[in-house]
Amino acid sequence: MARSSKNVQRSFIFPASSDSTEKLSIGSYTINYSPGVHFQSLKILKDNITKPRQALLNNIWFFRNDNKGFLNSLNIISQYFVENNKFFYYVVYKGIKIGIYSTWQETSSYIEDFPSLIFKGFYSLEEANMSLRLFLQNQDSFEAILEFNGITYDRNQVQSFMNHFKRINETKNKIYEELESCKATMNELLEKLQTENEVLKQKLEEAEQLTDQLQKLDIVDKKQKGVQNMKSKRIIMNTRW
Repeated sequence: MARSSKNVQRSFIFPASSDSTEKLSIGSYTINYSPGVHFQSLKILKDNITKPRQALLNNIWFFRNDNKGFLNSLNIISQYFVENNKFFYYVVYKGIKIGIYSTWQETSSYIEDFPSLIFKGFYSLEEANMSLRLFLQNQDSFEAILEFNGITYDRNQVQSFMNHFKRINETKNKIYEELESCKATMNELLEKLQTENEVLKQKLEEAEQLTDQLQKLDIVDKKQKGVQNMKSKRIIMNTRW
């Protein structure tokens, strides 16, 4: 396939229809985009389609009955999709070295021949960071693992962090279990104390009742003694007479 600018413009490119025609570069190709050109069958695409895509559709439609031109248009489309699907960052979730990398060459060196490989491409560093963050969190890691200054991670270091925080989590669970046990013991002691308090309260009420009875008996006893004293005095007076 000829790749010269002259041949490309003559064979692969939809002809310019006005002075407003723009030249768009796609890979090693240059195609013409004419704003006013919309084939009847392509009007359903409305106006929200991008310039390169409209130009590509125009070329396909123009060369639909020309096998060579049609195949060349497909080649341009292939290059368009290759260029527009290049990722800027790659996340290696499971590989020789977990991390975020900005080139495929570096990424491939950390995933080659690795069993159970998991990796994904992203267009922005923010998306890549968020994805790795969620992945690590799902692997029982914590926020501290994700504190970084660069964009790469050491697999052993991440694993060390994960083990460290796993131990912390186990210790936390053990402490929680002990606290729950103490809480149960305290509740048991509280119930026992409340029971003893009820018994003590009952005994106190009984003691108060006994005290009242004793006081009443004491009053009766004093009255009886008073009556007896009066009788004794009367007997003495009668004997004197």
